[in-house]
Amino acid sequence: MKIMIAYPPLKSDKGVALLGQNRQFQWFHNPTYIYPMVPAYAATMLKNAGYEVVWADGIAEKMTEDDFIDLIKKEKPDIIAIESKTPVIKRHWKFIDYIKKISANNWKMKTALFGDHVTALPEESMQNSPVDYVLTGGDYDFLLLNLANHLSKNEKLEPGIWYRNENKNSKIGNWKLPALSLSNGGIGNYVNTGHFVLDHNLNELPMINRELTKWKLYAYENGNYKKTPGTYTMAGRDCWWGKCTFCFPPGVKINTNKGFLPIEKIVANEQSLQVLTNNGKYKRITKRLFRPYNGQLIDIEPYYIQEQISTTLNHSLFICQKENFNNPKIKPLAANRIKEGDYLVLPINRKVRDIKIWDLTKIVCSGALEIKTNKKISLNVIDKIQQLQLAGISQRKIAEQIGINRETVCRYLKLIDHNEVETKINPLIEDDFTLRFEGGKKAIVKKIRISSDLMRLIGYYLAEGHSSRHKSRPNSGSIGFTFSKKEKNYIKDVKQIFKQHFKLTLNQIENKANNTIQLYFGSTVLARAFQISFGDSCLNKSIPFSFMQLSPKKQKQLLLGLFRGDGHIRKLRKTGEEFIFDTTSEKLVKQIYILLLRQNIIASLRLPKFGKKTKHQKYSIHLYGQDIKKIFSDYKNKKLRQHHQHKGLIFKNHAFIPIKKITQRKYSGFVYNLTVEKDHSYTVGFVAVQNCSWTTIYPKFRTRTPESLLDEVEILVNKYHVKEIMDDTGCFPAGGWLEKFCKGMIERKLNKKVIIDCNMRVNALNKQQYELMAKAGFRFILYGLESANQETLDKINKNIKVEDIENGAKMAKGAGLEPHMTCMVGYPWEKLEDAERTIALTKKLFNKGYIDTLQATVVMPYPGTPLFKYCQENNLLKTSNWEEYDMRRPIMKSPISDQKLMELTQGLYKSFLTPKFIIRKIFSIRGTDDIKFLWRSGMKFIGHLLDFK
Repeated sequence: MKIMIAYPPLKSDKGVALLGQNRQFQWFHNPTYIYPMVPAYAATMLKNAGYEVVWADGIAEKMTEDDFIDLIKKEKPDIIAIESKTPVIKRHWKFIDYIKKISANNWKMKTALFGDHVTALPEESMQNSPVDYVLTGGDYDFLLLNLANHLSKNEKLEPGIWYRNENKNSKIGNWKLPALSLSNGGIGNYVNTGHFVLDHNLNELPMINRELTKWKLYAYENGNYKKTPGTYTMAGRDCWWGKCTFCFPPGVKINTNKGFLPIEKIVANEQSLQVLTNNGKYKRITKRLFRPYNGQLIDIEPYYIQEQISTTLNHSLFICQKENFNNPKIKPLAANRIKEGDYLVLPINRKVRDIKIWDLTKIVCSGALEIKTNKKISLNVIDKIQQLQLAGISQRKIAEQIGINRETVCRYLKLIDHNEVETKINPLIEDDFTLRFEGGKKAIVKKIRISSDLMRLIGYYLAEGHSSRHKSRPNSGSIGFTFSKKEKNYIKDVKQIFKQHFKLTLNQIENKANNTIQLYFGSTVLARAFQISFGDSCLNKSIPFSFMQLSPKKQKQLLLGLFRGDGHIRKLRKTGEEFIFDTTSEKLVKQIYILLLRQNIIASLRLPKFGKKTKHQKYSIHLYGQDIKKIFSDYKNKKLRQHHQHKGLIFKNHAFIPIKKITQRKYSGFVYNLTVEKDHSYTVGFVAVQNCSWTTIYPKFRTRTPESLLDEVEILVNKYHVKEIMDDTGCFPAGGWLEKFCKGMIERKLNKKVIIDCNMRVNALNKQQYELMAKAGFRFILYGLESANQETLDKINKNIKVEDIENGAKMAKGAGLEPHMTCMVGYPWEKLEDAERTIALTKKLFNKGYIDTLQATVVMPYPGTPLFKYCQENNLLKTSNWEEYDMRRPIMKSPISDQKLMELTQGLYKSFLTPKFIIRKIFSIRGTDDIKFLWRSGMKFIGHLLDFK
């Protein structure tokens, strides 16, 4: 099999198309050719696996379109794999359409697309082009090898691959695949192998075959290199910062459709779950993430909820700041930017799914109906029962003689007759209206109308009810309610509701010793139905998820029954009365709090201290003032005052509760996060937080070992005589990894032979670490400044403060490194003065000599990014024509005109043309390499001004 990794030439008056992985696309008048690392790994892996590989970079090789087509006709590849970007995706669709037609009658050829755009929108390419495969995620080197092995060796496809399926009746689960019209007029079906999984071990990657991938094409025309030839490496994939990827310690509880679950169990368990988002909707979890963490945690303690939120410093929570409380505004804010007195945001699920019928058959059948009989009594006893029965002894006398109850004797004799001793018993017997267990005497109405009265009965059961069964008679279940003798109205209410809905009469007995009345009814069906639905003890009582979405009117009646059973009034001296509900079920108390929010009540949830006689943790909910009347409409006290000194607020679909205290503590261990579809948020306890905040191809950070990168550097120096290396990792590894690598460079004396460049965060390192990097041979260090406005830095989750920018650059420059800044203008929320502030900071840094170069761009909201979603939700996109997403003009609506934004972009480049900067550069010349570098930089500078003309 022959595989071509291709970059088709893309002719345009705008300049040269530059497509390197992890890069924003641009047309450059004076091109910088970036060595495409992941495709280079793909080519090497395919070659090592025995495939014939053709490296065809028509852009770097400066081919014409005709030359490139002639190359394809000559090589006749079995697969052509193309990396694409948003502004050129349509061009690649047309190219694929064309080459599919020219190969149709000559040889069989498959096509594949990969890259960040098709990762975000894989179906779009399947629908709009005849492409055969779309490889999603950032590990498309591994996926391309997997695809080749699949086609040639029938290897199973890995997750993350979309492909055509010739079977038009194909299904994934219960979903029938659509037949789609292709751009060439054909019809195709497509399927996928699931969401991509980044679990490949980077240490298994081979050393790149530099000759195969024509490394010299990229070794000279690159404005970042001070010395040539230069090349690229890749220590890791994306950034260890992860843009708020791993943020919560174990133990925090997440609100899911299956209750409040610890985040570490959600991450460890791959079962399908939905979580409550900031929009008050339950959405599907798409990724589960974790990693080791050693650093500070922030503990946020709110009023109303006696349960603190623990998170890393950078994770964004949804907040209403104190100054905006009277005109509520919700926005995500990094935890270390939140202040005491700000308000946490609690989303309220307002969805109503008002089911009408409680189907007991479905409920009872959802639990185990079978009893393994040989585990109840021994086989010897079963044989003895059979022998006595054959001897003509009655069932009653057999029971007396063996010492078991008559019901068990009867049951085993039936099993013996049907040869089912080792299998099962307890089949349900039902007709159109009723059901019972075999052996049961009372048939129960199987479909119960869910009325407000029934909901009140369920509330009574959650507070005062129980279901039980006789120890020696596993099928003799019963349901019961226990009340004080004084609660005559509640007793009467329960009897009436039970009679009305189940057509049965509750039995009543009095316990004179403790002055209680017990209502009960013997029915295994009812006992099992209530037990499965609502629990059978005070520790495990809960409400089914379907009942959590009934109408607030019905839920109010459940609360009424519940509070009547387990609530009490406490009179306060100064503030009137408070109503207190107690339970030992953590799940139930949190569900009750949610139901109260649906009633527009902000209650107080507390954890009373353990007493001497306390066996289990108690939870209590406190209601005050007019909130009591919202549940108890007939409450007699008319002068109820609100007790809370720290006022909360319910505004539309959110509740705001004030922050009482914020503290920090050290933590070492694993931290966790989730990615959630569409809404990109979830709730920790009751509080809304953001999930990971970026796209697309590398949502978790992985690295090679420092030793493997050192070995590669050694090969590049000794075999290829490389003088400068740029590492293309989104952010170079820090901490112990960086220290090992630097010491290895020094020990192997590579620091005397080659220069190392890398990407870094401005607040990641201290003075000593920068000095170690300089000693190890590092020169060029690239920072993502993005903006000089704190609000923007917070919104895009940079987790840096404006003052960090200057401090980081100053330390790097002081250590002898050459810092480079990337800056952007055109954020839709930034005004002219905000953009000018970014330019002013760059000028300041240049004047002080803290940075040497910069890269200026217009912000582009690429598909798959949170910014793109933000623009969609706020109607900020000017166009959906992908070809215009090329940084030639702003795509987002902005308070600043398009012309002004382009002038500002040029202004960023011109900001370093200060007399001080020019003089410093002249005096920094130490040889011919410096002169050549300054000449190349000058040409790139002029080219960039033309790019943004």
